[in-house]
Amino acid sequence: MLKPALAAVLWAIFVARPTSAGGPPPVDLQPVGSSQAEGEVRAIVARRFMAANAKRVDEIAPLYGYDEGLVVYREGRVIRGWIAYKKYWEAAITTLPPGFQVHFDDVGFRFGSDMAFVTARWATSYEDRHGKETQSTGLMTLILVRQPGAWHIVHEHISSIK
Repeated sequence: MLKPALAAVLWAIFVARPTSAGGPPPVDLQPVGSSQAEGEVRAIVARRFMAANAKRVDEIAPLYGYDEGLVVYREGRVIRGWIAYKKYWEAAITTLPPGFQVHFDDVGFRFGSDMAFVTARWATSYEDRHGKETQSTGLMTLILVRQPGAWHIVHEHISSIK
């Protein structure tokens, strides 16, 4: 279950709309400007992309929230909490073919006061175990929240484009 504060933020972003006087104000997510927070979030996202290609769970781990509040939608599954997601990563890395790399582009950043919303497109191209060239593309969304001491990924959604 989402923590109440995160649920409220997500509701405000995706559901709330301007209403008549007395209603909730519109949420103002601005494109990232020049700020310390922008640099911190961009660095975390870059580390996330590089650690995934390096297949290093130990480098990925510090980027995520460690509690049960982490929610990941991936390959039609819902993965809750860092411990479960770590197990997913450890198993997935062992099945990747040699030379497997994922490339990210069209990376977009939006900010609230203590939250960042990141979108990206991804693509892979590799030879499967039968020597056949395989390509996949998809979309990725990350939500980061400023927690005591640092920004952490608290939600991730990865899907393929068929």
